[in-house]
Amino acid sequence: MELNRSREDYLKTMLVLQWEKGEIRSTDVAEYLDVTRPSVSHTVRFLKEGGFLTMDKSKKICLTPLGRQVAGQLYERHCIIKEFLLFLGVEPEIAGQDACRIEHDISGQSFEKLKAYWEKHKGSASRHRRELCKSFTRKYTDPAAPSDGYAEDDDT
Repeated sequence: MELNRSREDYLKTMLVLQWEKGEIRSTDVAEYLDVTRPSVSHTVRFLKEGGFLTMDKSKKICLTPLGRQVAGQLYERHCIIKEFLLFLGVEPEIAGQDACRIEHDISGQSFEKLKAYWEKHKGSASRHRRELCKSFTRKYTDPAAPSDGYAEDDDT
């Protein structure tokens, strides 16, 4: 199932909320993205049908391994692109906004080349931000990593 930009943003937001709050609730997603709850319900239904998430009886959203992997890859793209833009001297707010746009459109090949370049030359970037992105990405993009609140299968 192909995801559009908006649905990718929902997945990435859910991953961030899981990390920051320890759980994912529709109301938090709506607040974070500044959208209506019906919009969240519609997108959650689509993502659930696509195997990206499940909902438990208390309506808590749980990312499946597939959802966690896709969201983690998007977050990794965002972090690396934003750090690269910051390194180039782009103001933080603009770097974040541009990274949000670029992460959806950059090809896999171009991103891998940018990532390899960045990994080789990132010495002058902020160590704290790099380590935060690196640890977060490792934790949430590795399908073998402990799930901590994520759905383990698609049966829910």
